[in-house]
Amino acid sequence: MGRKRRPEVPDPGQRVSLLGPDGRWRDGFVAVSGPLSDDRYGVVIRVAEEGEYRKARREGRRAVWMPWPLERLRF
Repeated sequence: MGRKRRPEVPDPGQRVSLLGPDGRWRDGFVAVSGPLSDDRYGVVIRVAEEGEYRKARREGRRAVWMPWPLERLRF
């Protein structure tokens, strides 16, 4: 049996790191959507800060998110 392949996109709720414009990785974010098409950036994932994501879940609301290009995500 072969090993399971790593998913090509993060699952909603999965922790991710973002590659910033300065070339540094930033931790503390969570994917809040699957892949979406964006005319400007190609494939994006909606991400939220981890604290905001947890707070929104406790309060029963959607987290405040931002789109992030898939190729600039690490998970």
